[in-house]
Amino acid sequence: VNFSRTNVMPKGESYIQGFVLGLFSYGGTLGISRGLQRHPWLARLLIGALRAESPDFPFTSVQLNYNYASRPHVDRNNLGTSYIVSFGDHTGGELWVHDDAGEDPHTLDASGEDVSGVYRAGRTFPGRKLRVKDAWTAFDGNKLHFTCPYEGERYSLVFFTADRYAATPQDVR
Repeated sequence: VNFSRTNVMPKGESYIQGFVLGLFSYGGTLGISRGLQRHPWLARLLIGALRAESPDFPFTSVQLNYNYASRPHVDRNNLGTSYIVSFGDHTGGELWVHDDAGEDPHTLDASGEDVSGVYRAGRTFPGRKLRVKDAWTAFDGNKLHFTCPYEGERYSLVFFTADRYAATPQDVR
């Protein structure tokens, strides 16, 4: 259970079910996650799964999620491309991403908060829905994105690079 990722929590929820394996950057702190310390073999298994799909994809961390649809957000502490896959007995749950060439617009809730200086409440953005169920999919987490509604049981893995990885002390690498 995670209480700190308020930028992705569905409205009305006070926590999400998920944790990170690997490097984290939060509130000016940089370190190795408790999840990695507790589950090193799980991390190795997930790394092997990604390496079978994309041997050269660079990343520092894996976010594991269970049964929540992230609200529109931007991954502020991520650098570059992320990789996502979802699985489980569910329908729906695509990943909507901002794409100027996309044909599936999304309007941010006018009564909500601005997501960032670019993504302001009430504005409409072009985008597209990416199929991520049982499909490894690359996307730019620095652009607006969210999980589309789904029914059933849904797990997802997101591989990403923490933006401050270069500042990681040598003994932590």
